[in-house]
Amino acid sequence: MSQRIIKIAVLLLVAATIGLAATVQGQSPEPTTLYQATYPDIQMTFTEVQVVIDLEPGAAFPLHHHGGPTLALVLDGEIVRVQDDAETVFKAGESWTETPANIHSAYNATDVPARVLATFLLPPGAAATTPEPDAEVPPIGPVITYRASFPDITMNGRFRIDQTVQEFAPGAGMPRREHGGPALVMVLEGAITLRENGEEREYGAGESWTEMPGSVYEVFNSGDAPVQVAVTVLVPEGAEATTTQEG
Repeated sequence: MSQRIIKIAVLLLVAATIGLAATVQGQSPEPTTLYQATYPDIQMTFTEVQVVIDLEPGAAFPLHHHGGPTLALVLDGEIVRVQDDAETVFKAGESWTETPANIHSAYNATDVPARVLATFLLPPGAAATTPEPDAEVPPIGPVITYRASFPDITMNGRFRIDQTVQEFAPGAGMPRREHGGPALVMVLEGAITLRENGEEREYGAGESWTEMPGSVYEVFNSGDAPVQVAVTVLVPEGAEATTTQEG
């Protein structure tokens, strides 16, 4: 047997041994990160609003603008964004940002449904979306399927938006951790269990909760179907979005 074959056999044996050890010790597999997006360098006082928007084939937004910084992430399908007569296609996992100065529209040009996760940071009294005067109303409009908000947030200093979509396989979970800034968590599919301060609660699709720095929590999928969760963290300059805690 050649030395190359012997080395490959040894590496496979080590990998198998590590996997077996993790199983024996009862360690839960961690979730898989599907998508990530970031909106950097923001400074303001606001209410955070997060929505899941579904667009059937042919559905469109009229020409509009947003009331504050906005981060949009495509979850399924693809979206065409139109601004200044230029069209850009965004597919699942891709994202873009908006400011109130960005007047634009968007539509689903495919023959399959599309889904978008949008996070708005809205100053007092501002609307998430405002159609432009005399904007043509599309025959088929988007549908807001889920909505969550985190009111009365004040960030003293510069920060960014970190938005992550994670999938938890059955039995997967996260160890004790805390966020470096205010966090809004929304369940997109399935049901997830939150353990915090010695108490457990299950959240289903469309439900959400909020976390502040110093709040230590665990989340895990105790069901038999995959779960998808969207986590949006407002991360102060110099801080980590999430850190694992001992214990």
